[in-house]
Amino acid sequence: YLVAEPKIGKSWWCLQDALATATEFDTPTFYWCGEMRRQQLIRRFCQLTGVTGRNMKSGNMNEQDMDLYSDAKALIMNSPLFIDDKPLALHEVRPLLVKQIAEHGIQQAYFDYARLIHAPGKDENEQSKATSIEMKRICQELNIAITVIASVNKNGMDSKSETATKSNISGSGQQVHDADNLYFMTKFDGANNGMAY
Repeated sequence: YLVAEPKIGKSWWCLQDALATATEFDTPTFYWCGEMRRQQLIRRFCQLTGVTGRNMKSGNMNEQDMDLYSDAKALIMNSPLFIDDKPLALHEVRPLLVKQIAEHGIQQAYFDYARLIHAPGKDENEQSKATSIEMKRICQELNIAITVIASVNKNGMDSKSETATKSNISGSGQQVHDADNLYFMTKFDGANNGMAY
C-alpha cells in the first residue's frame, strides 16, 4: 500500500515506478486508474520521459517536442506496459488480472486508487476491508505483486514523516495486516532538513 493525502504525488510515484518496471526491467506491468482517462495516463507517462506536459496538452509542440513525444510513445507502446481506465468493481479484479496474466504475463499491477474500486460494504471501513482481503488473496493465489494507492484519514492530513502512523490510513485497519509493505508519502519538512521549501 502507498498512502498519502491528496496532491502529494502518490499517482506520480506509481506511474514512475510502473514505467521503469516495464521499460527498464522488461517486466509485464498493469496499471489501472479510476481518476484519469487513458489519454491522460499516456500523457503522464510521456512527461516522465521528458516531454513537456503543458505543450502536449495545448498542442503547441515544436520540432524538439515532437521528437521527444515520438520517442516516448514508441518506448511506451513497445514496452510490456498495459493500461486500463474502465470503472472497476472488486469482484472484477481477479478475472481482469487472470486475463492480463494469460495474455501478457503480467507480474506487477497498480491500482490507483483503492476508494475508486467499487467494493461491497455499508461504509468505508467495510469496503476498504473487503478490498484489502481480496487484493491479498489475489497476490497469493496468482503470484503477482500489487501496489494499491490509499488515502489518509482526517488525522493524517498535513502529517510529517516523523508523525505518520498506520492509524492515519483511511478505512479499515485490516489494510495494515494484509499489506506486505506500507509506504507513507508526506510533505517534505525543509526546516528540519536545513533546506527551504
